[in-house]
Parts: sequence; C-alpha cells; structure tokens
Amino acid sequence: MSIRTYFENIADAIREKIKSADAYTPEEMPEAIRSIKTGGDLYTNYSYTPPDINEYICETSRTLLCTLSGRTFYKTTDDFAYVCYAKQSYSNYSGPLLISKIADGVKYTVENSPTFSAIGSFEHNGETWYVSTDEYFMRGDLTSSAGFCKKFVGSGSNRLQMGESFLNFILSIPSSSDPIPCYKPTGSGLILPPDGYDGFPAIYIE
Repeated sequence: MSIRTYFENIADAIREKIKSADAYTPEEMPEAIRSIKTGGDLYTNYSYTPPDINEYICETSRTLLCTLSGRTFYKTTDDFAYVCYAKQSYSNYSGPLLISKIADGVKYTVENSPTFSAIGSFEHNGETWYVSTDEYFMRGDLTSSAGFCKKFVGSGSNRLQMGESFLNFILSIPSSSDPIPCYKPTGSGLILPPDGYDGFPAIYIE
C-alpha cells in the first residue's frame, strides 16, 4: 500500500469523485472537501492508523536499508537520517532515499563499492536538509526483499524534490499512532480526517 499526502493527489481523488474536470485551487479545496463530507456517501466508521515515525528513522551504520533485484544498500554512518526506498518519480529506477540535517547522515553504499555522499540539499523553514544520491539504483518500480526501509511514493522532477516530498510526508505523521476516525467516500481512495483535526492532511491511499 502506498501513501501520498500531496495536494495534487487529493485534488485528483476529489475530481474523480465528483466528476469535475477543473483543478481546485488551495482556496477552493476546503469547500470541495466539505461537499464530499456532506454528500452522505461516506463510511463514517472508517479509521486510519498513522504510520510509526520510528519506522523511518535510522542512525546506525551498516543497517541494511533495502534489497532491490538482489542488490543490497547499506547506511554507512551513525548519523541521524529519515530513510525509505522509492522509485524515482522522474525515471524508472528504484533505490534508497535518505534525508538528514547532517550531510554524512545520508551516505550509503552497496557491496564492493565506495560510499556515496549527498547529491545536494534544500531549505525548509530555515534549515538545510541533505538528500542522498541515486548511484547504483536498479531499473523498475521494485519492492525490497529485505531491509529496514519502507517503500515511499514521492513526487518531484529531480532528486532534491523527491527529498522534499519525503520530508513533507514525515512532517505529516501525527505524534500519536492511535487510530484516527475518518471519512472515506465510497469508491474513492481519499480518506479525510474528522473535523477538529486541524493541520492533519487528507490522505490518498492507492
């Protein structure tokens, strides 16, 4: 199961639900969501269990991150990083994705290869985040056969934007892992949190 928390996917789900060809602006989105909530076509007893953020934190050298088509990827430092594996949204290759406020935190290697450093960085709320490179990635939209990392479906037209989309996902995870009651429109992958959960994003599950 892939989880996305991005505006364009939420908008796509809503357009599919109400058969609208028009794109929604951020200002129009709340009304579109309300129209679904008040339409009566809901599963009001649906609950969503947020992911455990600890499943995306790695700060141990030699941790097996993922195994893709037999190739094993390992973290190479004890520095903190958020980690996952993903297919590049802009190419048909899969591999680990690490982000960290520490440059060394995103270093990884494969067997009998050198250590690969950050490909670059981006700014978020005045902080610098480093993003791992894409060396030795494997062709295809792959599923890891072994390793610590969870699969992530990101967006972006380059590696740094993929890193930003992963950080946005991390920041969207609630502090509690308790199940959250949600609205789920019939026939749609869109799941909406109940009123009162300010700041918690609607979540589109493929």
